[in-house]
Amino acid sequence: MMSATIAAMLFVLQNKPIPQDIDIRSRIEIAAVNNQIPPDRMLALMECESGGNPKAWNKNDPGKYGSRGLYQYQTNTFYDNAKIYGFEKPDIWDINQQILLTAYLLAQNKWNLWSCSKKIDISV
Repeated sequence: MMSATIAAMLFVLQNKPIPQDIDIRSRIEIAAVNNQIPPDRMLALMECESGGNPKAWNKNDPGKYGSRGLYQYQTNTFYDNAKIYGFEKPDIWDINQQILLTAYLLAQNKWNLWSCSKKIDISV
């Protein structure tokens, strides 16, 4: 029998969504590996931004709606990049979309989108 993590990796490699029944940390590790990002750095960024809370909402951040979700996206940043990534129905609260989009942006060396990137070692 295949482990949940291996099954999830196959889903991602086949360009399918990461299954919802896999824990958040494993989802992040899978997305990081598939985008050649060190998983520990992507996990550290998540911990710093939201403390691992996918429902985190910092209403004090700049912008009309603040920063939301696991990786604390501001509305324009999320939706503009979600279009480029190709999400059919972007949803800032969707955990998988936050993870996949973050891995995609980090693979493009866009660490500067997150203030927490200054607090963690992002060297590869």
